[in-house]
Amino acid sequence: MSNSNLYVEKLGSSLLANEQGLDTVRVEQYVDGFVERYMLDSGSLRKGLIVTTSGATAVGRCVDRMLGYDGETLIDEQYAGQGFAYTFAGWQDAFARHGIRTVTTGLTHHQLGGGRWYHRLANRSERRLFQGIAHLNTERGVVMIVNEPDMVSNTEQMRLRTGGDNDGLGGVLAEAVGADGYTIRTERGGVFDDGEGLVDIINRQNYRETMRMLAGRGKSEAGRGGMDTKVAAGWRTAQAGVSHVAISAVSHDMSLQNATRFVVG
Repeated sequence: MSNSNLYVEKLGSSLLANEQGLDTVRVEQYVDGFVERYMLDSGSLRKGLIVTTSGATAVGRCVDRMLGYDGETLIDEQYAGQGFAYTFAGWQDAFARHGIRTVTTGLTHHQLGGGRWYHRLANRSERRLFQGIAHLNTERGVVMIVNEPDMVSNTEQMRLRTGGDNDGLGGVLAEAVGADGYTIRTERGGVFDDGEGLVDIINRQNYRETMRMLAGRGKSEAGRGGMDTKVAAGWRTAQAGVSHVAISAVSHDMSLQNATRFVVG
């Protein structure tokens, strides 16, 4: 199933959380940009949009501090559960400022048919239902906000084909709904080589070389996913048939900035 009007955007924890919890000012700025890029006017979509968000664990820790708890009194999965609804609410409030309706859901790779063969077999009905809702949202001008529920799906995501954070989830989601594009957002943008030059294209000729270069680098962003997992997720998504896949910096209108694009061929 393909839908040239449907796009998936993924934003990681470092773009969303601050010391007070969810950075609502930045979320509103991102939404302003998405409205400019994808929509003609309030509630009328030019292109369908699914936002894959992170940040629930970081937000959950901030909520804990606001409630007067000091130190690490919970485990990561509990913090993720505590911050889950707050993160969704922040996105919904930001889109509501533009009169745009949103739906939210927790979603795992397994529900989309990722992982082992028996997960793909067992979850065909969930995948079909999700695909149908995604396309209905596009028709009705509704934005979907998705996050992997780390409280119940924390170890799974590190063992799957693309690994790391929600980078892989967003790619599998884009593939499942037949999206035309998938963009992984970072603060700085795409891949930079050891000489600080932007790697603007990743293809069959330089993919393995790029991964070797990234393997020696640390994870500079918050969350589990470093640039290597972003590249792995982007490459796999492009190979799966999603036409426009990129790693890009955020910008005022959410156009691609300092972008690394993935080209299969």
